[in-house]
Amino acid sequence: MATDTGTGPKILPHESLQQMERDLWVYCTSKPDKFLAYFRRAYAESPDGGVWRAPGLVLSWHWPAFFFSLIWLLYRKQYLLGLGFYAVNAGINVLIPGSPWPELVLWLATKAVVALNARSIYVDKAVKKIREARAQQIPVREWEAHLQYIGGVSYLAALLAIGLWIALAAFVISVTQG
Repeated sequence: MATDTGTGPKILPHESLQQMERDLWVYCTSKPDKFLAYFRRAYAESPDGGVWRAPGLVLSWHWPAFFFSLIWLLYRKQYLLGLGFYAVNAGINVLIPGSPWPELVLWLATKAVVALNARSIYVDKAVKKIREARAQQIPVREWEAHLQYIGGVSYLAALLAIGLWIALAAFVISVTQG
C-alpha cells in the first residue's frame, strides 16, 4: 500500500485485482459483498498486473432491481439509466392503449433486463469511476472519502424515484380514465 508522507499525492502506481476489490468495497458502501462476488466472476487480472473485464456476458439476477427497478437505479446513482427506464415505461403506458397484456409483458421485460444486468451495470460503472479517480491522483489520506463520495448510495434519489413512481401511476390512471 502506498503511503502519504505529506509531500504530495501518492496513489498506487498500478491496479491489482486485490486493490480494485478493496476500492470496490469502499465505493459500494451498501451491501458490497454481493457486488464483489459479481466482480470476482466478471473481472480478472491481466499478466501485466492490470484488471480487465473477462469476455462474455455475466448475468446475475437481482431481486431488488426487479421489484423496484427505478428506485434501485437512482438509489445506486445510476441516474441516466433510471430516467431512461422511467421514460421507457411511461412510453409503454402511452403507446400501447387497449389490452393491458402487451403493456404488462413489456413492463416485466424491462424490469427483467434491469434485474439481470443490475450488478453488471453497477460494478462496471464503479470500476470506471475508480479508474477515473486514480487518474486524478487523489491523495491517499482522501482516497476512501473520495470513493464513498463518488460511489455509495443516494437516499434522496430513492425518495425522488418513489415520487416519480407515484406520478407515473397517477398519469396512467388519468390517461386510462380520461
